[in-house]
Amino acid sequence: MEIEEFIRDRNNQNKSLKILIHDYAGHPFQTSLSKELARLGHNVTHAYFAQDEGPKGMMSSDKFKFVPISIKKKYSKKNFIARRFGDIEYGKEVGKLISEFKPNIVLSGNTPTEAQEIILKNSKKHKAVFIYWCQDFYSIAAKLILKKKIPLLGNLVGSYYSFLEKRQMQKADHIVLITKNFLRQIKKWRINEKKVSVIENWGPLDEIKILPKANNWSNEYNLDPNKIRGIYTGTLALKHNPDILINAAKNNPNIEILVVGFGVGYDYLCDYPDKPKNLILLPIQPFNKYSEVLASSDFCIAMIEEEAGKFSTPSKTLSYLCAGKPILISAPKDNLASSIIIENDCGLVFDPNDINGISRGIQQLMDGNMIERLSTNSQIYAKKYFKIENISVRFLDIFLRLLK
Repeated sequence: MEIEEFIRDRNNQNKSLKILIHDYAGHPFQTSLSKELARLGHNVTHAYFAQDEGPKGMMSSDKFKFVPISIKKKYSKKNFIARRFGDIEYGKEVGKLISEFKPNIVLSGNTPTEAQEIILKNSKKHKAVFIYWCQDFYSIAAKLILKKKIPLLGNLVGSYYSFLEKRQMQKADHIVLITKNFLRQIKKWRINEKKVSVIENWGPLDEIKILPKANNWSNEYNLDPNKIRGIYTGTLALKHNPDILINAAKNNPNIEILVVGFGVGYDYLCDYPDKPKNLILLPIQPFNKYSEVLASSDFCIAMIEEEAGKFSTPSKTLSYLCAGKPILISAPKDNLASSIIIENDCGLVFDPNDINGISRGIQQLMDGNMIERLSTNSQIYAKKYFKIENISVRFLDIFLRLLK
């Protein structure tokens, strides 16, 4: 259905919906959906976890309401017990918001399993349609990590989380998957596929600008615009291998590797003995600087380990595409990000077990006009697929069908 036709039909139905978009992580692209739904006349509240340290979108608007959710306890992802109780408290706070706002629709993603359980229950309690926005299989990722940390107990806890997540999807009124690859797990869990839609994630095309390499931000940090530079931005978690970045710097001494991030992997790089001089570490930056941050480099780097890559996809690649950058990614070839890059010639993909893949990729990029060609292809892809007007139609179509 074309956007104009859909809006005309929506106006004829005279339905202004009350929509709660809950994105625990506060990623940039979800906020663009809230903005567009509000522009179309819907009453939108956008909630996120204020104490999550990850990169956030532009959390302000005069068209709809942003609600930063906080908890009283100190939140730590490094302590499993503290994190669990924090997740439960967080879920209760979102439940209070549902009780106060009384939405028709709750679209909830990127959410810890036990917090999502409470959000689902409160949505049902207040007769809101609950849509599980599956950005990754949280319970499966948790199980993989916990099995490594505490083998026997970790397996049991992970199995419990898988039980909860499966049940949440069964009870949800609808499920939105970000990639058709996730359908394998849906079938394995015997979830009714008639209530499943696939809507791939997108980048915040209207908010990430293509800017000169020399800009105010790069000048602030004394980054030489004549130096070839690769950048990794955002979270460096347990599912990312920081040694790939160290090797990339060591094996390419004439290239700068800039890491603008946070997380256990970032801490590992900060503490690394004999750190290469061309490995530059900077803290996470506010979103209003993000266009300049990406512009300061010639190519972008992303990564995800083998097991995690089956159930998660690095969303930072979508922002990289908006910035018109070539992407070097270490990830399984069937990962959504890898597929986009391969099929649209936007970069180079390497096996996550190949510790020197990115290093070789950098050397390949230096050959001829490859950077220019891949940059052009990234821009073409983003402009074609990241139009929020078209994406919002697909979500609204689901909302209205569920409310009939």
